[in-house]
Amino acid sequence: MSRQRLINLLKREELRFGLFLIVIMFLLSAFGYIFTSYLQSRSVYNNSRILSLITLPSFTMNRINRLIYSDSVEKRLAGYYSVLDTGIYDRDALLKRFQMETNESVRKAIIFIVYYSEKENARPVLQKLASESDEVIRAYVESLLNPGETPVYNSSIKF
Repeated sequence: MSRQRLINLLKREELRFGLFLIVIMFLLSAFGYIFTSYLQSRSVYNNSRILSLITLPSFTMNRINRLIYSDSVEKRLAGYYSVLDTGIYDRDALLKRFQMETNESVRKAIIFIVYYSEKENARPVLQKLASESDEVIRAYVESLLNPGETPVYNSSIKF
């Protein structure tokens, strides 16, 4: 192919636009690869939650849902604590799950997630849950809301 013919091909607008798109796609792919590598290296050392939200949020949500709706108590606990780890917090959904849960440990985990996620705003919500629950859950809520003043708190792990 002669040089003049190549120059004439490059002058064609369609070809220039196609080459422009290819270059842009390559640059965006390179940027995405570098940015993802940077985020992965930061998340390993700094325990960053942003990686799970940027890379595959639908995969993360699907995995958490499968854990929460599992028959296994351990998997449900892992699912609820994944909600806490990823920062994907929905109080109404957790409160509905609290009403559906029968396992005491899982119910306590949900209460802890609500307490930890809402801090100062958790008191009215947790008091309402405690009033509708059995004595064990009431004692646990009391230990969270009034640390150091209850026997349950004194016999549990302190953070």
